[in-house]
Amino acid sequence: MGKKKNNKKVLKQMRREYKEEKKFLDTELSVNHSIDLFDDSDFIIDDDVLNFKDIKGFDVENLNLSIFDDLLENMQEVGANKDELETAEVGIALLHALQLKEGPERLRALEELANKHVNNFDAQWYYLLDSREQFTYQTVESYKLFTDMIIQKLDEVGIPSWNHPITSQYLDALTFVLTVYFEEGLLNLALEVIHFLEEYSFEKGAPAYLPYLIASVYCSTYQPESVIEMYMKKLSKNVFDAGLNLYSVIASLMMGNSESAHALFDDLVREDPVFASSLGNPHWFMNVIHYDPEGTEGESENSLAYVLNPLALFLADKEVLINQLTEMYLEFEERQPKKSQDRRGSGTQESDIDVLLDLLPQNAHKDLLHLLSEPSYEGLQFDKKRILFDAGLRSFKDFAKKTEKEVLALRGIGPVTVRQLKENGVVFRKR
Repeated sequence: MGKKKNNKKVLKQMRREYKEEKKFLDTELSVNHSIDLFDDSDFIIDDDVLNFKDIKGFDVENLNLSIFDDLLENMQEVGANKDELETAEVGIALLHALQLKEGPERLRALEELANKHVNNFDAQWYYLLDSREQFTYQTVESYKLFTDMIIQKLDEVGIPSWNHPITSQYLDALTFVLTVYFEEGLLNLALEVIHFLEEYSFEKGAPAYLPYLIASVYCSTYQPESVIEMYMKKLSKNVFDAGLNLYSVIASLMMGNSESAHALFDDLVREDPVFASSLGNPHWFMNVIHYDPEGTEGESENSLAYVLNPLALFLADKEVLINQLTEMYLEFEERQPKKSQDRRGSGTQESDIDVLLDLLPQNAHKDLLHLLSEPSYEGLQFDKKRILFDAGLRSFKDFAKKTEKEVLALRGIGPVTVRQLKENGVVFRKR
């Protein structure tokens, strides 16, 4: 039960984004792309009935579908071929089904459509999306057939890409299948999907979490060397990915290569110290376990919880690995030189504040003193104070103008920091 609750958060996020960004009646969303439901140039339709080119992103539930039935009749009259008629028929039937309230009736309508049109991408896609919560191992065969269909269609197009107007929906669907397999523990099937999908995981337009999902599958199937290869591939493009770096640290520890793990970790704290600092909190893993993308809108895609959430169940059984990551960060902090030293040779040791003030321009003194003395910042790490200060949250009054979700949306600010702010007496705006 716990597995389903935690792992399907990634799936819910993907499904939410898909529904928002790829409405069914988008001009790029039909199986047979020889026909466009929004292009009326080939059909005899009265302008007073419908102007297809002006319809985009409308409310499907309140749409009068009789106009689409008229379209089908016109297609038959002008002699549209069998494939074109089937494409239009499936599209209109899907619209009728999607007008139904989510529940058994709508699911039955989508199932009947999927059974009637077994080779139709949209019919299968929407049925699997709607039936996700009723997943059983008896439906695995449907997912496998759907995967084969997607790969065949990608081969037909010949140039798969997240930016391609046709193939992007197919790659989205493969990501959906991968997430379902991973969530349900069907790791061998997940690896089969990754074999095809990994090539496109770094492409612009791909879901930001996809590389971390793939890395989680590799860790869960004890293939840490594949994680290292992913990280090195990204690094070869002169792109540092803090999330994949951390997965590579974990992979190195799994391989028993402590030297490599520490070298990679040093790269992490040097390149993204804010991201790495989260490991200094001994309770960081609880934030990973309880991460909820729906409850933390705008959470930075480089945050520790976002990156490691797919691997949460795997790590939960490996306390020694969790502790080792924390120890690596604490060891790094201990190696840092102390700021409080006698720099003038006068025999009088300066305070940390005096040293910092000497290093700053005159006009920055006031800002530093505020960071160190502001009551709402009490107990926060210096980097957290800096983030809040730069965001204009410099007093109790400033915080009162923001909701908790808006503060959590700041990169580097997580639930632990918000909890400390509340303990300091901060009251956020309700909505």
